[in-house]
Amino acid sequence: MKMIREKIIQLIYCFKTFFLKLSSDIRGMSGVMLTMSIIPTIGVIGIATDVSRTYIVKTRLSTALDAAALAGGRNFFDADREAQIKKYFDANFPANFMGSDVTGPFEVDAEGNQLPEGHVYSADDEVLRLTANVNVPTVFMNVFNFDNMTAGGDSEVTRETSLLDVVIAIDMSGSMNRSISGTSVPTMPYRRIGLAKAAAADLVDILYGNNEVNALLNIGLVPWAGKVNVATNGTEYGFDGAGTPLPANLRFTTQPIIGTPDNPYREEFYRFDKFDDGDIWDDDEDLVLKNWTPEIDNVYFAHNAPSVPLLAEPPTDWKGCVYARFARTRPYDDYQSYKDDQAEADAGDLVDGPFEPIGGPAWVGWYPMGEEGEVRRCDLRSLNNTSANCTTCPAYGITALQNSKTVMKDAIEELLIPSGSFYTNIPQGLAWAWRVITPGKPFDEATVVESPTYVKHKAIILLTDGTNTVRNADAYNNGFHSRSRRDNRLKDLADAIKNKNDEDPHNDDEILIYTIQFANSNESLADLLKYVATDDDYYYNAPDRDALQNAFKKIAKELSNLRLSK
Repeated sequence: MKMIREKIIQLIYCFKTFFLKLSSDIRGMSGVMLTMSIIPTIGVIGIATDVSRTYIVKTRLSTALDAAALAGGRNFFDADREAQIKKYFDANFPANFMGSDVTGPFEVDAEGNQLPEGHVYSADDEVLRLTANVNVPTVFMNVFNFDNMTAGGDSEVTRETSLLDVVIAIDMSGSMNRSISGTSVPTMPYRRIGLAKAAAADLVDILYGNNEVNALLNIGLVPWAGKVNVATNGTEYGFDGAGTPLPANLRFTTQPIIGTPDNPYREEFYRFDKFDDGDIWDDDEDLVLKNWTPEIDNVYFAHNAPSVPLLAEPPTDWKGCVYARFARTRPYDDYQSYKDDQAEADAGDLVDGPFEPIGGPAWVGWYPMGEEGEVRRCDLRSLNNTSANCTTCPAYGITALQNSKTVMKDAIEELLIPSGSFYTNIPQGLAWAWRVITPGKPFDEATVVESPTYVKHKAIILLTDGTNTVRNADAYNNGFHSRSRRDNRLKDLADAIKNKNDEDPHNDDEILIYTIQFANSNESLADLLKYVATDDDYYYNAPDRDALQNAFKKIAKELSNLRLSK
């Protein structure tokens, strides 16, 4: 028994010694530990790989959504907006990218609710929102029964207009009373002028959005025909806002002119000396231009045209129209003098621009038209020895740049063409639009940017349905007396605007010129308006109502500054 007990004790001691030695012996354990760590290491690497793949897909998804949102914003009101969104998304997020499966993109509202297919935005809508989701199949994590990872993205584009001046110059010639087909129609909405008004109102709605007033947006309106009424729209010379006659001392103010320059509207042209006494004037009224003087001592400012300097006291019957600078300057009875004058003028500055002086110090203002340019058997008609009627002064004056949506829409809405002789003088429409949008006399409402951190945009939208026409008592007084001369005059004016733009690439006074040829298929007119426009992309051919509305909407969208807001 004692021996067995000793053997057991000895065996226990041996086991103890063995386990003590075993516990202190680490030889071969690195292999065991390495084997045991392989599985979690592979798992960590697999998770990192799958997460990285998902991050790459999500980044690509965000880029595609931004591109698609911008494309949708540029086509905000177009029928193919959804197609454009899909096109740009697909171009930036190829199908099955890294094996992923995408759902979307979808357009959503502010609450994230998906908009129905074919949704149409209103003029008050300003934000386009996109969202999309993507499933990315896993490579390693499926070992742990994770077959895919999900990622989502969204993007917003906000239409935002800032520091933008726009002048709409609408043709008010007689043909604008016709329908698209060219026939006269009694109902305003179907007349060309009615369709033009509706499209222009759409543009105003789009630019303002749901804002009634925008301090960063100014819009003006210049109705034009053979002449331009330069008075403030809704006013009448000699009367206050209530229709009460004003005393003579309140009808105009004067400002002295230093140097007393010669009157640029020449005496020998405007003096009536071709017929004997007893014709249509008395001897003491043989000057066609009332209040003409050989030199300019003062300029006059009518109470209803407070910023337009006039070279004579406005006649009591002044309707608001003025003769253009470089109006016809030849005596009616001296053709050779006309040719000499034309040659001299061709060699000089023929730009009908907004700045003073133009063509010399005498161009400090404009000459007001009196009754010689208004009555049916007008003096200039007789002087020209032709049977054509005088050109009527438009009933609507200029709406200077201002920032109220209601004011502008009301000014557009009231446009109509009454009975009279209204002709197409495109250069004058562009000239006065330029003056309205340019700081300084005769209009000074244009935005002036003093801070280099802001960018100012300016645009003129010129709409016409006809070619240039030459008539008596228009703004050029039958000057530039052929269509080709009028066309060249328009080109000279457009060149002046564009050349000014090109003088300094950083000039914040750059003016974009959009032209719209409405209900007219004349190819020569198309070529002319393309020349006038900033480039061919700024010219629009609008043969019908839908094309006209689309033209104004596209212009409005181009003028809106699109920015990523999220």
